[in-house]
Amino acid sequence: MKRVKVAGGVLLGFLLLVLILQNTDPVQTRIFSASFSMPLALTLIACVGAGFGLGWLCCWARLRRRAANASGDARQVPGQAAPGHR
Repeated sequence: MKRVKVAGGVLLGFLLLVLILQNTDPVQTRIFSASFSMPLALTLIACVGAGFGLGWLCCWARLRRRAANASGDARQVPGQAAPGHR
């Protein structure tokens, strides 16, 4: 199963690379009130990087919360009720 995941990740990475390299035309990018011109490939890389970073951050927070619950840590984890309260 691990080989299938790795093969799928490699295939998706290759397809993403092809998509990015084929889109090198400059585009006008607006973020809030700022506006600037940059290659579409750079915009795509930034979006993929932001998505990867947010996904990693959410996974890290979930694993940290699970580890705190598994160790019987007395600290209150954000989003959960304090022990003894419903």
